[in-house]
Amino acid sequence: MLATKDMDFMTPTVTFNKRAQTVMVTGGPISQIPEEHQEVFRRAGDMAACTALAQHLKDHPTTWPYGRFSPSWKSFDGDIEPSILGFGEATDGCYTVIAGQWQGDEAGIATAGIPSSDRDEIRVADATDRAVTAAWQARIAEGNGLEPFAASDAIDLGFDPVEKAAYVWAQDTDGVLMGRAQRTSKTPCPKPSARS
Repeated sequence: MLATKDMDFMTPTVTFNKRAQTVMVTGGPISQIPEEHQEVFRRAGDMAACTALAQHLKDHPTTWPYGRFSPSWKSFDGDIEPSILGFGEATDGCYTVIAGQWQGDEAGIATAGIPSSDRDEIRVADATDRAVTAAWQARIAEGNGLEPFAASDAIDLGFDPVEKAAYVWAQDTDGVLMGRAQRTSKTPCPKPSARS
């Protein structure tokens, strides 16, 4: 998960606390690391530990003692009490699902906003970005009230390797979408055409 964001330098240390039945995933210390990178480490540590523990619990339900996990971060070499970044249980499920549907979140879109270092992701993002932009421009040309964005590269796509999700967003500096939503708050979205 970290490698696709060029963060594989953040190799974790994995330890087991048998008394607490908890797997500890510890990162750091890495000087001057951006806060959003530490958040990606937390999310990746959560997901990797949860997925691995859930599999072990399924395969060895009576003998595998670990069901909990906790990512943490060392602030300096020799830090014997690293900061705890989170805590979870593999029995609760590993993905953000509400009523059977996956829900994106702020952490996911923040991770997606970090540039990818994976060539396949870059290729797919570029192609999808161009396709979405072309579809938006086509809808504007059809004259159904849509306005162009201020920047020609306003639409972006990024990947969140933790949730295995892609996010698409637009930099709406002129309020193109907000203005349209306010003007036509009671108008339903048009049916997508075959090319949308």
